[in-house]
Amino acid sequence: MEHEQPHLTGHDVVGQHGEPIGKAGDVLYDEVEDRPAWIQVDQGLLHSKHTLVPAEGAYQDENGTVVVPFDKETVKHAPKVKTPVALTGEVRQKFEEYYGVRS
Repeated sequence: MEHEQPHLTGHDVVGQHGEPIGKAGDVLYDEVEDRPAWIQVDQGLLHSKHTLVPAEGAYQDENGTVVVPFDKETVKHAPKVKTPVALTGEVRQKFEEYYGVRS
């Protein structure tokens, strides 16, 4: 199914306290509920490290910056993924356990 992605891709991502984390690289959808479930965050020099952050609780501020409900250190130490991300059951479980959420 083709999704109309929110305009998050390419926008800066900041933590819950406003600290810069990286750039939004992609939005991954929940296949059952057809809603954004995860935001791929590209970090590091040249944005070459990739991880996922739950989309629930995240929002775009008036400048288009994506604000996630976690701090920079939490996202920095999250498991890394290769792009493009395949949202398999194993990947979903790993990130749900890390963040303590259910997507």
